[in-house]
Amino acid sequence: MKAGKIMKILVIILVAVIIGGIASMMYIRKNRDKFILDGPGMINTRENEIVGVSYSYGGGMEGESLYYSLTVSENGTTSLFEYSNCQYNGADTVTATKEVSVEYFNNIRIICRQTECLLQAHNGKPSELQLLDAPTSHITFTMLNGELISLHNNYDYHSSCNGLFGMITAEMQNILDNEIQPEDIITTAEN
Repeated sequence: MKAGKIMKILVIILVAVIIGGIASMMYIRKNRDKFILDGPGMINTRENEIVGVSYSYGGGMEGESLYYSLTVSENGTTSLFEYSNCQYNGADTVTATKEVSVEYFNNIRIICRQTECLLQAHNGKPSELQLLDAPTSHITFTMLNGELISLHNNYDYHSSCNGLFGMITAEMQNILDNEIQPEDIITTAEN
């Protein structure tokens, strides 16, 4: 008889746990806004704090340099795009500056959200695979409070940042291709 009583108690406890589990799941499902189990927005990736981004590439034996910059206007309705390129040491420098749609800057924010690069920047470690005379690239984000967050292509970052440099340069090149007209380009001869 002892075993029979123990089994009855165990069955009662099991039924109570199942009923309690079903009731709590129904409550959570009914109040989804209060109980976010998973989904976007759970981590503040700080992309809404960005007011400027710049990409620079340069160095190496040939001395090529490339610079892109995109900043949001104070009213937040437009962005200022700046471009500068020198193909090699002693070559003419090509520059352009133009006001563009703020949508381009929103694309940069989306990239930052996807890669979580603003959170991972401080976790970078110098890469052991970088050649000493190879050109280097840098991405610098300017935050609303004036903070600068920099990432370097000769550093190793979390895997979520893989492809960041390619995505940023592709977006900047997209602006250059779609917005900059021949009359916007200024060529400065090297002295």
